[in-house]
Amino acid sequence: MDNKSRQFFNMIGFIGGVWLIFEGYQNYRAGVEFFGIHTGGIGLMTLGTLFCLLNVYLFYRNR
Repeated sequence: MDNKSRQFFNMIGFIGGVWLIFEGYQNYRAGVEFFGIHTGGIGLMTLGTLFCLLNVYLFYRNR
């Protein structure tokens, strides 16, 4: 796979990370409980942020 197609998948991954952050924020606002703990949205937002940062790093590494 060449670098252009890798960058394309990194952009898709970045959009997926933004979507995870958005979903986590919605769950946080709605007060969704995860096994009785009010952290369902915070965990998703953290995961989405890490996913975004990983894809940005890989995007610039594949230039």
